[in-house]
Amino acid sequence: MLTILFSLLKEPILLLLSLLLPRFKRDHFAPHPTTPFEGYYTRILTPEATILLIFSSVRRATHKPHYVHFSYLPHPSSPSGGESLRIDLFPTITDQRLPRVAGSNVQPFRRVVGGGIGEYTVTPEKQTYSLHLPGGVEVDVQLTERTPWHKGEELSSPEGALGELVHLLPIHWHVFSIDSRAEYHIHIPGRAGQEEISGIGRAHIEKNWGVAFPSGWTWAQAFLPPTPSETAPSNDNGEFKLSLAGGQTLFQKAYLLSYTSPTTILRFKPPFSLLPFTLSTPFCSEEIDSRAGLFKISVADFTHKIVLTVKGPEMHRGWVGLHCPLSGGHGNVFAYENFEGVVEVCVFRRRLEGWGYKWREVERKRMDGCALEFGGGYSFRVRAEGGKFD
Repeated sequence: MLTILFSLLKEPILLLLSLLLPRFKRDHFAPHPTTPFEGYYTRILTPEATILLIFSSVRRATHKPHYVHFSYLPHPSSPSGGESLRIDLFPTITDQRLPRVAGSNVQPFRRVVGGGIGEYTVTPEKQTYSLHLPGGVEVDVQLTERTPWHKGEELSSPEGALGELVHLLPIHWHVFSIDSRAEYHIHIPGRAGQEEISGIGRAHIEKNWGVAFPSGWTWAQAFLPPTPSETAPSNDNGEFKLSLAGGQTLFQKAYLLSYTSPTTILRFKPPFSLLPFTLSTPFCSEEIDSRAGLFKISVADFTHKIVLTVKGPEMHRGWVGLHCPLSGGHGNVFAYENFEGVVEVCVFRRRLEGWGYKWREVERKRMDGCALEFGGGYSFRVRAEGGKFD
């Protein structure tokens, strides 16, 4: 109760200071030790596979309060083939604040996993995973050359100053990098021809934190995969990058969206991407059919409109079930994620023609390998199975 009362007084002031005085902006990728839950997520796309890493905590939960996930998921079309690997653990996780680096406002920190399992370390220049998993599996990842939400603004985030309302908004989404360079090495004992997996890929780095997870949500992410011949894929060429998250909470629906191409950079957030009382507006509408693996959204402001369609496999076939940071802990399967979606993006610009303004299509892109997630009430399987609580 004291935390809530203190937040009512403090957080609106921090919001105003963040809006008016840039020096008061805080690094919200760093841990928030007073929030009920906090989860860190990294997707690495390689020429052959998706690598997924999750460190998540529900601080006051008594059953499975912490969650560590690692998976190696070869693309169905990968010429090298190979078996998928998934490891879910529920050890302890503790946060360590590290000394600041001169010239940067990023707050370094480390998430340490108990039992000698490993750690996730974040500094301004690089982020690393070092894991010693059951079965002798070893994972080492180094992430560099990050691309923040707004290029050149190291503390930028999808929410902007609303991130200061740490406890007054139920959930927050922060994308630390929409595209980073990833060097990875995975050791899997006893796997013929695949004991050592290493290379260079692209990484998307994000987190959620807050008071309560939404009742339903969706998430999508895409960028071009590196080719096997690339020794150092560039993330600074303005090529296709997509990040989106949104869902339903407090009887509202809202989305945060980032789209980048060689000719276009668009960022959308409420009020333009808000569906008040879950109703469509002239600026935003959505279509969700998780059985069909379909998500479609249209968002516009006064000058641009984006229509985004993602199509994944039907009936959650081949989707990965994930444990989510609900109030009771991680003893659930409350979301399903797939990495083989096809995304089509259409961009429109408002132009004066004749007696009025009309939308004219200026860009259309299509790409495979899009990640798509349906969680909570947005997933037909979660609705049917109730989240598989244990």
